[in-house]
Amino acid sequence: MSTIMSRIRTFSLAILLIFLTLWLGACQPVANTARITANEPKSLSQQLGQAGAVDTDFACSYFYFLWGRNAELRLQFDEALEAYEKAVICDDKATYAQDKVPMLLLRLDRAAEAAQWLDQYLTKNPDNVNMRMLYARILLGQQNTDAALQQYQHILESHPDDPAIILPLAEMYLASGHANQARRILNKTLELEPQSYQAHVLMARLQRNENKIEEAKTHYGQALALNWSAELQSEEAELFVQQKDFAQAEAMYRDIIDREEQNENAYLGLIRLLLQQEKDDIALQELHNLRQVADKPLWVDIAIARLYIKQHKYQEGRILLEQMLNRDNVSEARYLLALLLQQEKKYEEALRQVRLIDNRAPEYADALGLMVSLYKELNRVDDAVLFLERNIASPITRHPAMYPLLASLHDSQARPTMGRRVLEQGIAHYPEDEDLLYAYGLFLEEKGQHAAALSAMEKLVAINPQNAAALNFVGYSWAEKNINLEKALDYLLQATGLKPDNGYIRDSLGWVLYKLGRLDEAISELEKASQQTQEDLAIQEHLAEVYLAAGKREAALTVYKQLLRAYIDSQNDTARQKVLELIYSIEQQETP
Repeated sequence: MSTIMSRIRTFSLAILLIFLTLWLGACQPVANTARITANEPKSLSQQLGQAGAVDTDFACSYFYFLWGRNAELRLQFDEALEAYEKAVICDDKATYAQDKVPMLLLRLDRAAEAAQWLDQYLTKNPDNVNMRMLYARILLGQQNTDAALQQYQHILESHPDDPAIILPLAEMYLASGHANQARRILNKTLELEPQSYQAHVLMARLQRNENKIEEAKTHYGQALALNWSAELQSEEAELFVQQKDFAQAEAMYRDIIDREEQNENAYLGLIRLLLQQEKDDIALQELHNLRQVADKPLWVDIAIARLYIKQHKYQEGRILLEQMLNRDNVSEARYLLALLLQQEKKYEEALRQVRLIDNRAPEYADALGLMVSLYKELNRVDDAVLFLERNIASPITRHPAMYPLLASLHDSQARPTMGRRVLEQGIAHYPEDEDLLYAYGLFLEEKGQHAAALSAMEKLVAINPQNAAALNFVGYSWAEKNINLEKALDYLLQATGLKPDNGYIRDSLGWVLYKLGRLDEAISELEKASQQTQEDLAIQEHLAEVYLAAGKREAALTVYKQLLRAYIDSQNDTARQKVLELIYSIEQQETP
């Protein structure tokens, strides 16, 4: 230990001697040399604007670089940033210091400042490829895809065949829905470099998105042969799940577990697959296996308890949950126990448990919904209303989830005006709460007030441009009205990217593509939506209509006949008659 400490002291003394030597010697004030004072600007964007007004002082720059490097090694990032910025003031061409500034801004979670810094830096240094690539990545992280594409295209002009440039560009094209541009780049790359791992991965994802499953499998296989990883094999396994080739998907997950026995993601994929096939007992055994290797077994116990409830093994579930609660006040365990007691029709006991959940717990919003449901089971709706009204009245106890619940209770009691008033009161208290705004929009839509509902959803998109449900509502509404179609497409591409497995959102995407006249793309998306959400007949109607518009009468006829059987079974006479007329019309067109 003494030897280690002496080395640390020696290193520290050496750094100090370097600082003193540079400071007392080369950094003495001289004519026309900038003086670093406490009042100097802290933002390098301002400093770069002054570059050229001072003479270069290499020693001063290196002194501050060493200072910054020492601070960075000590994880003092604010101090390091200030030192590197001063190094650039002393020498505005000190790339060794300039390269550090945006990286430190990112470390300090100041991405917007890093982007601003790089924008100004690239104005003066347009040929710095590394800085421009960093700028593009930051823009992409800020969801500014168009600006990021512009940066990569700028680099592409001077590096047209560089895989380090063109493959990230292909990835951005793919993420932003520009499949054809991505395909051109990837085809060219694979022609020049058939063993390009990244190109095979991106091509596999592109083919998967276009529902070209066999081609996607080929590229996944080639990528895995070049560089196996659990993450990529899991991605391919999901492709087999999508195709309902459950045996192959299961084999792939088990292969990952054999290679990496502590891979929790592979266990989760396998368990989800087993549950999808209703192999609950095998899934339960795999959960117990996972518990043996999990870093945090608590969440595995929660999953086991959920499965016990699903299997109606209430006694086993109750024992496990009570054991967890005896060890710690786990709010999710308490919520599940209340849910279990509700299933056993022990409503009063369930109500006692749900009241013990703290209003700061993540499960509190769900607990409120369960509480209202329990009051209804006990025929105590007035008590539920009273509870919500009392809690809403106090800023200490009110919660945004209370307002939609209270509005729903008023609506169920034929008091829709009071319901709307409650929601508007909630929005006044929580103007940017996404769940509350979304509930308000749906409430208005259900009352036939579509324009007001659309306005609420547009406000929600303005608050959070990544709210997939609101993007879907607005995009589909515009498609139905045949307005703002390009913007609707942008919204729905974003929503699909956020929730790729949501069949309703993909249906909306297919519908707006249809309205734009892009029939082949519309069919591709609607076919995927139909597979993802087979029980929704409206999606089947959309698919049949687009088949018909594309001249694919046989495909349309097949879907319409399936719809006819469904409407006969559900005794929906209006829909049945409409579909019969469409079938008759198609068959008449085919008659010579």
